[in-house]
Amino acid sequence: MGNQQRSQQRPRMALLGGTSWIVAAVAALPCVASAAVLDLGDSGFTGSADLMVTAGARVRTQSRDSDQIAKTNLPGQQGFCDDKNGGISCVTVAGNAAFLALPGSLAINADNGDLNYDKGDLVNGALKLSPRLQLTYGEFGLDLSGLYFYDAINSGFDEYHPNNSSNNGFQPEHTRRAKSAEKDIGSNFELLNAYVSGAIPLNEDHNIRFKVGNFVLNQGQSSFLVLNSLNIINPPDVNVANLPGADLKEIFKPVPLIALDTSLTENFSLQGFYQFKWVGAPLIPQGSYFSTSDPVGAGGTYAQIGNGKNREDPMDRVGKEGRLPGVASLLSKAGRTNNRAPDQDARDSGQYGLSASYFAHELNDTTLGIYYRNLHSRLPIFSFHAAQKSCASDATNAVDALAACGGFTSVPVTGLEPTPVDTARYFLEYPEDIHSFGFNFTTSLGSVAWSGEVVYRPNQPLQVDPVDVGFAALQPAFPKQTISLAVQDIPGQRVAVPDYLYTTYLKQVVEPGQTVHGFIRRKTLAYQTSFLYSGGASDNPFGATSITALVELGAYQVLNLPSLNELQLAGPGTATHHSAGIDGTGIANSQQQASSAAGRQNATSQTNGYADSLSIGMRSLFALEYNDVFEGIKLIPVLGYFHDFRGTAPLPSGEFISGRKQVVLQLQFNYFDRFFGGVTNTFYLGGREFNLLRDRGNVSAFIGFQL
Repeated sequence: MGNQQRSQQRPRMALLGGTSWIVAAVAALPCVASAAVLDLGDSGFTGSADLMVTAGARVRTQSRDSDQIAKTNLPGQQGFCDDKNGGISCVTVAGNAAFLALPGSLAINADNGDLNYDKGDLVNGALKLSPRLQLTYGEFGLDLSGLYFYDAINSGFDEYHPNNSSNNGFQPEHTRRAKSAEKDIGSNFELLNAYVSGAIPLNEDHNIRFKVGNFVLNQGQSSFLVLNSLNIINPPDVNVANLPGADLKEIFKPVPLIALDTSLTENFSLQGFYQFKWVGAPLIPQGSYFSTSDPVGAGGTYAQIGNGKNREDPMDRVGKEGRLPGVASLLSKAGRTNNRAPDQDARDSGQYGLSASYFAHELNDTTLGIYYRNLHSRLPIFSFHAAQKSCASDATNAVDALAACGGFTSVPVTGLEPTPVDTARYFLEYPEDIHSFGFNFTTSLGSVAWSGEVVYRPNQPLQVDPVDVGFAALQPAFPKQTISLAVQDIPGQRVAVPDYLYTTYLKQVVEPGQTVHGFIRRKTLAYQTSFLYSGGASDNPFGATSITALVELGAYQVLNLPSLNELQLAGPGTATHHSAGIDGTGIANSQQQASSAAGRQNATSQTNGYADSLSIGMRSLFALEYNDVFEGIKLIPVLGYFHDFRGTAPLPSGEFISGRKQVVLQLQFNYFDRFFGGVTNTFYLGGREFNLLRDRGNVSAFIGFQL
C-alpha cells in the first residue's frame, strides 16, 4: 500500500514499458454509440459532439520477486556494506563475494515502482473524460478533442524507501511523489486533436487535401510494433495506455503538423508533411507501478553508482559524513550519487516526410507505398556530462599525489578531491535528423487482409550500455595510473572504470565536464507483416456472432553490430559492466590494465542481456463477439498473446527481449452500444532477469458510457 510500510522489504532502462498500448488496443474493441449530431440550423455547418466517461481500477496480483529488488533494499540487508554502522566493506575481494552471495539485484536504480505497491494494492483508481467536437462546412472541417483524468491512487502518493533513516540510511521512510510525476499519472488535462482539414482544387480533375494543426498522421502498417515502424510520427503515450479502459485513439500523441496529399491519377497519389514542433514520447514516471528505471522518468533526479553496494543517497551525504567504506574516507569525501542535469530536447525544425502510393489492380488490388522521412528521435538517450578532474590526475607516485592534492580531503582548506566521482551528471538527449526510407503494401489473401513494411535507417541512434557511458564519464575522476599509498591505493582510470565507448571504441580522451553522448549511429532495418481475419457466425466453431484475429510479426536488424568485446549496446535489464569484476569474472573480455581485483569498481562482469544484431517477435490478438447474450448486451472475450522469439532489440526502443511473453485475458461487455466495460488479467512471463515487469501481473476493470 503506497502510504504504508511495506511488508517486504539495476542503472536499468525500459523506457516505454514494452507493450502497454497493445493492452489498450484490446480495451478499445467495444463499439460505442455514434456521436450526437448537432442541430446548427441553416448555417451550412454540420457537426457532432460526444463525451466518453470511463472509470477503472487496477490491482497488483503478484508478490515482489526479490531478484528484482536491489540487494541493499531487501529487509535486513540495508546496511550490509555500511562498515561504519555494523556492516562490512564490500570493496574488498572477500566483501564483494559476500555481497554477491546475497539475495536481490545488483541494480539499485530500477526498483522504486516495485517497492511502492504490494500484492493486493490498488495500482490505479482513475476517472477519465474524453470530449470531442467535430464541425464541417462544405469541404472543410474542424476537429477538437481532449483528455482529462484523475487517478485517486496516484495523486498525493507517498513513495516508500526501505533503506531509510530508521536503519541508518540517508533518506526518510516515505517521501511525497514529485509534482512532475503526478502530472503524468495523477491528474492532468491535455488537448489532443485541434486541426482544420479541407480540399483545395488543383485543376478540374484533382484536389489537394490538407490538414493543419495538432493531429495523428497514420501512414505505416504496424498496429503494435510501432517504435521502429513508419507509424512513429506520433509517439505513444504509455501513461495514458496504462489507465484502465484506455481508448486506442487517445494513446498516440497528436503533434503539430501540416499534411498534404493529392491524386495525380486514378491509381497514383503523393503525400507530404512538415512537423512544426518536436514532441517526445512521454516516459513512465519513476516509482509508478510500471516504472523500471528510477533515474529516467518524471521525478527521477539522481542515479546511484556502485552496483547497489551503497545506500540510496539522494542528497549525496555518504562522503561528506565520512561513511565511505574502509579507509577511503581518509582520502575522499566524494559521494556515490550522480545528479540529473537538464535534458536536451531536439530542435523543432527540420522534421518532414514525402511519400507516394500506387493502387495496383493487376496485383490483386494491392496498394504499394514508398516513404522518406527526416525526424528527430521520439525516444531518449541516456548520456552524461563528465566528472571533474582528479587532483592526482597526472601524479605518478604517492609523493606527487600528496603534493598535488594538498594532503587530500582530510586536510582542511588545502585538501583536494582525488576521486570526484559524484561530479558526473546524467541527462536525457534526443538525437536529431534520423533518415528513414520505407516501403509498405496492403493486399488480401482470400478472406485475410495482409500488410507489411520494411524501414531502412542509415543513421539510427542506438543506446550504448548506460553503465559503460557512466564509466566513460568517470574517466577524469581517477588518476591516469594507479597510485600506491600507505593506507589505500587510488586506482587508475583503466583499472577502476575501463569504459569501451570513448577510450577504446572512439579512441578519444574524455575531458572534465565534456558531454559524453551515450549512443552510436548504425544502419538498421525494421521488418513487419500483419494478417487480419474477420469472420461471421458461419466462419467460426465457437458459436460467436463474429470473430477477429490479428497476428503481427516483426524483426529488427542492426547492421555491423560491434562485438561485445568492442562495445555493448544496451538491452533492458543489464546491471553491471562487461569488463572484469572484483570477483575475477570477465578478465578475458576486459579493456582494463592488469591490476589487482580490489582496484576494480565493477562487482562482476555482465556477459549477457545486451542487444543482438537480429531480434524477432510476434504480437497477436483474438476476439469473439456474442450479440444479444442478454437483451442489448454484447459479450466480447479477448485473448492477447505476445512473444519475443529470438534476440534482444537495442534501446531506446527495446521492442524485443529474448524469451519474453505476455498474456492478456479480457472479457468486455457492451450495452446498446452506449455503455461498456471489461475485466482484464495480464501476465508477464519469460525473459529471465531482463524482463523487468515479470512480477507486475495485474487485474484491471473499467466501466464507461458515451453521451
